[in-house]
Amino acid sequence: MRGREWSWVDGAFFAVTALYFYSLVPYGLNLDDEGTLLYQIYRTALGHRLYTDFHAGYTPGVYLWNAFLFRALDVNVLYLRFALTIVNSLAVYLIYTVAQRIGATKWAAALCAWSYVALIPFYDGQFFSANIPYPIWYVTLLWLAGTRCIIGWWQARSSWWLLAVGALAGAVFTFKPNSGVLAAGGYLASIAALTIIELPENGSRSWAAKVTDWVRGLVPWVLVAGVLVMMRGAATSREVAAIALPVAAVAAASFLLPVTVRHRVAPRGAWGMAAAFSAGFLAVVAPWVAHYWREMGTQRFLRATLFVGTDFERFYFIGYPGISWFGWLLFGALVGLVVLVWLLRVRLLSRGILGVGFTIAAVAGALLLWLRPPPMVEGFSASVAMRLRDISFALALAAFWGGVAWWLAKSLRLRRVLRTLPPEACGPLRALRILPVTLVVLYSAVMMHAQLYPRTDFMHLVPAVPALLVLSALLLTRWSMRFGVVLCRDVRAGRWAARAMLVPIAGIIVAVTAPAWGRAAYLWVHGWRGSEGVVRLQSGRAPLVVEPAAGRLFVALSELTRFLSARTSPGEFIFTFPVLDVVSFLADRHNPTRHGYFFPGWPGHEVEAEVIDSLRQRPPRFVVTLHDHPLFFASAPAYYFNLRRYITANYQWIRRVGMFDVLATRDDAEPLQETDVVSDRTLWLQELSYRRGAVAAELRHVLSGVETDEPGVLARALAAASPGAQESAVWLIRKSRSAYGAAALATMLELQELPARVEELAVRIVAEVGTGECAAPLLRWMEVMPARRATVAGLLFHISSKLGFESYWFSRAWQEAEARLDGVEWEQLAQWADNPWEPLALRLFAVRAIGHAGSSAAVPVLIRLLGDRGEWRDLASQAAESLAALGWVEPVFPAVVRLLRDDQLWAAAIVAQQWRASDPTARVALEVEMSSRLAHVRTTAFWIAAGVRDAALQPALEAGLSDSVPEVRMAAAWGLGELGNPSAEAVLRRHLDDPDDRVATFVRGALAKLGVWLPA
Repeated sequence: MRGREWSWVDGAFFAVTALYFYSLVPYGLNLDDEGTLLYQIYRTALGHRLYTDFHAGYTPGVYLWNAFLFRALDVNVLYLRFALTIVNSLAVYLIYTVAQRIGATKWAAALCAWSYVALIPFYDGQFFSANIPYPIWYVTLLWLAGTRCIIGWWQARSSWWLLAVGALAGAVFTFKPNSGVLAAGGYLASIAALTIIELPENGSRSWAAKVTDWVRGLVPWVLVAGVLVMMRGAATSREVAAIALPVAAVAAASFLLPVTVRHRVAPRGAWGMAAAFSAGFLAVVAPWVAHYWREMGTQRFLRATLFVGTDFERFYFIGYPGISWFGWLLFGALVGLVVLVWLLRVRLLSRGILGVGFTIAAVAGALLLWLRPPPMVEGFSASVAMRLRDISFALALAAFWGGVAWWLAKSLRLRRVLRTLPPEACGPLRALRILPVTLVVLYSAVMMHAQLYPRTDFMHLVPAVPALLVLSALLLTRWSMRFGVVLCRDVRAGRWAARAMLVPIAGIIVAVTAPAWGRAAYLWVHGWRGSEGVVRLQSGRAPLVVEPAAGRLFVALSELTRFLSARTSPGEFIFTFPVLDVVSFLADRHNPTRHGYFFPGWPGHEVEAEVIDSLRQRPPRFVVTLHDHPLFFASAPAYYFNLRRYITANYQWIRRVGMFDVLATRDDAEPLQETDVVSDRTLWLQELSYRRGAVAAELRHVLSGVETDEPGVLARALAAASPGAQESAVWLIRKSRSAYGAAALATMLELQELPARVEELAVRIVAEVGTGECAAPLLRWMEVMPARRATVAGLLFHISSKLGFESYWFSRAWQEAEARLDGVEWEQLAQWADNPWEPLALRLFAVRAIGHAGSSAAVPVLIRLLGDRGEWRDLASQAAESLAALGWVEPVFPAVVRLLRDDQLWAAAIVAQQWRASDPTARVALEVEMSSRLAHVRTTAFWIAAGVRDAALQPALEAGLSDSVPEVRMAAAWGLGELGNPSAEAVLRRHLDDPDDRVATFVRGALAKLGVWLPA
């Protein structure tokens, strides 16, 4: 392993990588995560206190660093994105260089490094994930830098390297706490594995050497135990096998590293190394830990900064995906390729037979593709990317276990060789140089991979695989070189053959990144200049661009910002919900509460109560909510039932600006206005004006002839167009996420005027953005196409789910949703709902739609579904919702309350919304659930009781102050404060010293509402 020198190839690699990230800097905006982070960073730059003045989801590194950029340069999103361009480019370059340090060729290292680039999601028409200031991008760079420093330490044997490793581990911890702990553990285990405690000169083992060696050997197993403890909250056997087992495998394998390879140190030197690492770590971590610990106290610091005791994995947990049949096929193919090289090497397989087999396989594959081509509904690049994401978890596990197998084979072989050779002859052995640094990469790979817990989705996989990609580069080099040499029987020719074998991987990378490169080229032509080929966000803080078809968000945000700036003064507050902190950032109007990110369940109802109290103390004149169905947040208005109750009681819907609703206090209310900032057809025509070709010209002509916003008119116009124009129109509708366009597509499905591939894409679009307007044409399509019954049932279920969420929007869009379901007959709906042989999706739609149909004739069916324990519980919840819409919920209210045992979302929202203090049977039913043995049921029931302000529930609330669950005690205290009855003062005072600081805070707040002020 020689030291590397910079070459023009390295420079070109870095330049191309930086160009890729740089070209997409001004593109798109992620409304939820990016908007929240930008506003939190801005508040940090203004001097607002992290964790005290506003809630933050990470350790302070990402906020302090980006706030520094805002203060040093300007409050402009582009500066943060430029910084991310450098960070991500350096991370990719580190994958490239570290891979070469462990023996990979430049080509293999470059391909694996760019595989990381290809994995970073790019959503055309929306945003580029690498532009979002997630702390994980910094974590990846710092973690890889720490891995590189450990390799430097092993080569130079200098403790200064360990000081740098510790500082980098501390920096990782400063950006993301779980990653920092995992990185530090992996670094320490690597260092322990690469050292051996030197014996005293007399050969005896002193007590210091024994203790030091014992601690050194214990480090890997402490690491394994730590990972298992981390996963104890929600992990199943699958997560243990996929995440913890690899850590245990590397820990066990590290003991097989030959002693000859390890760095010999005296006990004092070993403790000095540990001190150097610790000094580096504490130098970075100790200042901010001391500051925030002193400011918040122990309980708040551990909970707010490190999430200790928050049980957040219960809400965010996503299990490790199972390996599909295609994944197992991939495993078999990889094993087969390894076996193939072995058969060629031992001459059990001739090159002629291999050539014949390859030819047959190639011809068979070509025939299969010709006879049964894959549909690729999403297009070639998107389909390749989707397939890559499907197998990415299987590939990650294959790379790891392949690396472990290779390392074990090499290590065992080296041990046999070292037993036969004298020490002076061992120096030239390449394995002596490669195995230790590969072990370092293995430890980094498994610990990076462990970051997947508890949310094992693709976006979290991306930063979990960089070290695995380094390992993959080594494996790819070994396999391709062996295959090339045994195939060509010549080293030089074998090298060229090995490079040729990498071409398919390069092709996949090109295919996956092609949309991003295409959009980058478009931006170079239109985005950086004053061209009308893009829609610009009219904000000096976020001068971002997007193509016209996807410009609805930017147009609406620009108009909303202008409206709020004109109607409010600097220093005035606005409240946003559920995930619209970006509005506060763009308008420079602060949130009066500590929270602006409402993921259902996280934060919980205790934060909801805190938010309501803050809104009372500093009431804003305007509230902005989302008139849309954001992924992960669609159920937020239903989940936060007490907040909805407060907002709808004190605010009135006054304006709709695109996808945003503005509510104002009753005093500031004005006539309702719906601001259609720009029509979808206008944006489509603007985009088509910059497209060339006959198809674009034809579609431009078709859309220009559509003069109304009636979906049927658009559908008939597109039905007369060519298939190419129809497909282009479908893509425009998808990119714009147009409900108007989706309704037209539903009509075209009914008319059967779409080609088969385009029809499948239209089905997906209707599922994604279709509204109640799509229901009638879809039902007619089902009548003429019985074979698509299951498809239509699924579409109707998606639509009914959206209507259910809309009924809880703060803007009260329920009546509007009813109008969009005209033409659906209640008799047919009742028949579907009552028939257990119908698809569940169709029954759920029918139950939901009965509430919109407005006929009470189907009430008996709904009551049966509500009370039948043999039916699906989802049907019972939806039946309760429809009964409430029809005004029939009061007679069956106790049965609705009992649904809390199975459903803490819909049932809780219905009970909170429909509560009548005059109903004693409902009160008794709720008190039963308040005494449930199930903690989560009891907690939800108490928060409902706390919010409905029913004086008859005071004794039950007072009893809740002694509950074993802190959330129940918080709800009880807040509820007593909401009731405002002075008789509760005595019982509240007895709980001022509750062991949970959150409960104590709620008790003090309740006493304050009663007029009892206590010294701080």
